[in-house]
Amino acid sequence: MLALCAMPCYETTIADPAVLKQRPIYGPFKRAKRRTLRAFGRWSRADYDVRFVFEGERIAYKKILFNHAATAARVMRNLERFGPSEHLPKCHRADGRALWMDYIEGRPFDRLVSPCSQEVARCFTEFAARHSYRRPIGQTGLWGAHRGNLTRLVESGLLGDDLHDAILARSTACRPATLRIGFDYRDPIAPNLVARADTGRICAIDVKNWHADTLVGQGLAKTTDRWLDAPGCARVLDIMSDHGLNDVAEGFEFIRLYERIDRLRRCTDTELKTHGRIRKRRAKRARLAALA
Repeated sequence: MLALCAMPCYETTIADPAVLKQRPIYGPFKRAKRRTLRAFGRWSRADYDVRFVFEGERIAYKKILFNHAATAARVMRNLERFGPSEHLPKCHRADGRALWMDYIEGRPFDRLVSPCSQEVARCFTEFAARHSYRRPIGQTGLWGAHRGNLTRLVESGLLGDDLHDAILARSTACRPATLRIGFDYRDPIAPNLVARADTGRICAIDVKNWHADTLVGQGLAKTTDRWLDAPGCARVLDIMSDHGLNDVAEGFEFIRLYERIDRLRRCTDTELKTHGRIRKRRAKRARLAALA
């Protein structure tokens, strides 16, 4: 059975952060491009900045500046609620809209090199198991949200009535009686995962996508759309079931449908607001057709 463990909690005092050297993580061209796009209202992603902070020649922290102090407070609150974990960086300082996080030394996660299934399972099992609970689906609001997302895709012109009905029928057929609510890491794309140099464990470094009181399993569902193949996902779900999370495996078909539709709806709304049109419409329709 896979052992789950947490890194020991420790405190670091940053006596005078103003004297520490900082360097933007993004290059000058990329930052200038983003500023220009934002000025013309064409930048659709959240406005935040990331900087390396040095102690001497060593990168000691990653300073994340969010667009609003409320966002920083949400992330900090969620990290504190979850507690220390080797799968998440530790926050050392909160200052308005800035969080000073551990700089995680390691290498970008590579499913072709790493012991993929075991490490993914270890990470997602801890995320799913800690402080989570089951609720009847009717008490979660997620079934109504799923239907609302489908309706919105019809209203945007991306989803036709026939395909809407087919996806809704499939969703109804696989709808579980209960869903697990808790913490979830919603954007586990490979660049956001680092194999730690100290333990080899996967660390989810993009903390803005760390959410509480949400549908457990959305992040794992997204991996199956990006880099985790079906046999690998099945092994992860088997290990999660061994740790008492069999409900995630049993409801995973619905969780995957919910995640895909929700992500397409958010992407569509953002593109309509930012660009006035839906980009790559044909590709999006093909993705929807594959869900029917």
